[in-house]
Amino acid sequence: MQKIALILTQKVISAIFISTRIRTEELRLKQQDLLEIATQNITSYSTRFNKRPIDEQKKISDVKSDLNAGINLGTEALLKTISDKYKNRFEICAENEGMTLDEFSSLSLEKQIELICKDMSDKNRIFGSRRVAFSNKYLNGLKLYYLAPNMGISVGNQKYGKFCVIIRLSSDNDVALKHDSLHYFNEENEFNQTECEKDLIPYSKIELLLSDKFLKNINKKSVEELKSDTEQSSLEILTAQTIKKSNIIMVLTSFEHYRYIEVELNIKKAKGESLTAKEEEIYQNFYRLKRTGIKIISK
Repeated sequence: MQKIALILTQKVISAIFISTRIRTEELRLKQQDLLEIATQNITSYSTRFNKRPIDEQKKISDVKSDLNAGINLGTEALLKTISDKYKNRFEICAENEGMTLDEFSSLSLEKQIELICKDMSDKNRIFGSRRVAFSNKYLNGLKLYYLAPNMGISVGNQKYGKFCVIIRLSSDNDVALKHDSLHYFNEENEFNQTECEKDLIPYSKIELLLSDKFLKNINKKSVEELKSDTEQSSLEILTAQTIKKSNIIMVLTSFEHYRYIEVELNIKKAKGESLTAKEEEIYQNFYRLKRTGIKIISK
């Protein structure tokens, strides 16, 4: 029975890849500019925003005033970002294959999916194939970095890394999306382009998107509550801006993680106890990170 189940799973994944390849080849025929699409939405979003009571408009503007972007990284990825720059999945994959990103971009969609997904679990292969599909749909899509709104309140999604890197964006070409970009794929792996593009706005006008996203809650909540809601939302920021040490405002990590290294591991070392190989790696990498001068705050 287990063998039969495995064969069925492999067939399902294979079918998903085939259907994804067909659709992504179609998506690639006419790549569009995300900022251009987002700019076209300003008028309709502004009309709705301007109909709001002045006090609600002010609340949303206050949220925007403290807004930055965040991304969760592991220690190694963060150290590489500080010493060089942050690299997305496509850049890393291209580098591992000994090619430039432009060379990787010129590969067939089938080959891109194969390379991006080759070390992934079945579940993550679906994620990977959708990321390839979305990225090839839009101009310079493989150069995009996917960030979350963050105002230094929370440590972000820890499953992606113990450190939430808060970044100051300065590009006029960034866009914001009401939901995670992969939200717009259904279970059949079909991309809802119309819905996705309707939910885009230039990052410089993100208050218009926030106003729409929290439509029913603005008058009931304080600015601080709305800030927290913004961080916990599925809203996504897409940028092609180079992310390096000079863009980093601070790095957040959980109080538990910080205490584990600064207290528990230091106590073990002070007692002369040996750290496990994993503990030693975590310890050494953390202090390498501190020596870079980056501001680290526990939450």
